[in-house]
Amino acid sequence: MEASNKTSSLLIPGKKGFCYGTFSKGNSIKIGCKYGDMIVFILSGRVRIMADIYKEYYFNQNTFFILKQDDYKFEALSEVSVLRVCLSDEWVVFYNKLKNLKGQKKVKFLYQLPWMVTLPRIDSFLLNIKQKLSHSELSHQDQDELQINLISLLSKNYSRGELYKFLVALDRDVTDFYKFILDSYRNMGLEEIITASGLSVSTFNRKFNKLFGVSPYQWIIANRAEEIHRCLKHTKLPVAEIMKKYKFTDYAHFNRFCKLNLGAPPTVIRKGTAKAWG
Repeated sequence: MEASNKTSSLLIPGKKGFCYGTFSKGNSIKIGCKYGDMIVFILSGRVRIMADIYKEYYFNQNTFFILKQDDYKFEALSEVSVLRVCLSDEWVVFYNKLKNLKGQKKVKFLYQLPWMVTLPRIDSFLLNIKQKLSHSELSHQDQDELQINLISLLSKNYSRGELYKFLVALDRDVTDFYKFILDSYRNMGLEEIITASGLSVSTFNRKFNKLFGVSPYQWIIANRAEEIHRCLKHTKLPVAEIMKKYKFTDYAHFNRFCKLNLGAPPTVIRKGTAKAWG
């Protein structure tokens, strides 16, 4: 974790392994791990996690969540203490065992950051690690043994199904649904996106509405319109290139789209004589 200079914080690194930190209310930092994926345990307080294109998430004490190898923004909403562990290869081995269990229903998309609530035995184990990190530096061997012990403890206190759904974030074949939509909507129609998702129409619509708060059709049209408006107003990209970029095959169709969704033809928007949009 790389703390900002905004407020003071204490961070005791464990390199590849466990790391303990305390953060003052209002402290905003980037949280990432150059060694790979991580699990973050909130020992006390409340935090907000944000990623570049992702929704924000809130976590309270006695919860833990998994983050892929990316840069996230971490904001302390109160006095916070956290323990994070950059995951060793043992976690991948453990996940693959869970994934390949007979009858395990496979997950296709991530719809939120996977998280769980800690149990008393887990809390005691984490407190012990915190105390060790506060008084001495752990050897690589100690770090590895603690990760193996944590895996064992989790497997004894949570069901296999719960752990699979939590650790599925480690699986590079499982796509974040939000990112899938952002990568698809510019170049694909709604029917094509649904087909590419492999979900039924009803499941896709339900998941989309829950995540974005509107229907897929409304969201896609609004976002395409906003981007086209930006291209027309703030770039010198030829109209023909804008049409090509957003898969319009003829000018008449593009003209109707702009009139309906932006309130003016593309030429008027480009000249800047259209009334303020939005």
